[in-house]
Amino acid sequence: MPETPPSPETPQEAAPKPRPDGLRQLSFRYLKHEDRLLLCVGTVNKREFRIWITRRVATLLWPILIKGLESQVPAQASDGPARTAVMAFQQEQAAQQADFSKKYDPEGLEQVLDAPMLPLNVRWTLRKNGSATITFEGEGDIAMPLNLSPALLHNFARVFAGAVNKVDWGVEFQLPTPSAGEQSPPGHVH
Repeated sequence: MPETPPSPETPQEAAPKPRPDGLRQLSFRYLKHEDRLLLCVGTVNKREFRIWITRRVATLLWPILIKGLESQVPAQASDGPARTAVMAFQQEQAAQQADFSKKYDPEGLEQVLDAPMLPLNVRWTLRKNGSATITFEGEGDIAMPLNLSPALLHNFARVFAGAVNKVDWGVEFQLPTPSAGEQSPPGHVH
């Protein structure tokens, strides 16, 4: 017996909400003939975003990443050495949550665009919980948001800096690290 469509007065079950499309893995690969990095992002929902990172985009993105990392430091660590030590500790904690040994695997991922997107601008939004959305904006209405938890923000910055520093663009990105005389955050022993 065929189902009859519900009338407007009949309450309907809410459609299940799609699972947020979180980051599953990422990769930066330098293409010398393009003089660009190709950022590939595989998501939980088996989609792949590919974004060209040029030197210009890299220099726009790096200060955004640093501001995001700095925003995670508690207000009590307001001086330079204490801020740096807390950021370095947070970086270590985030790295312990990641698996850097696995290679990026695009198998079974649906490419969102036919070709990698070339961003013209990079925007960011910071949330109170320390997470951030970095949005790569291309021509027209094309925009690719990348939602990063506090730990993912640290790990993205780490992998990004490593990729850029291998390229001969005349820039070097360094994550904050305490100097030999600086102390670790209180209560933490190395």
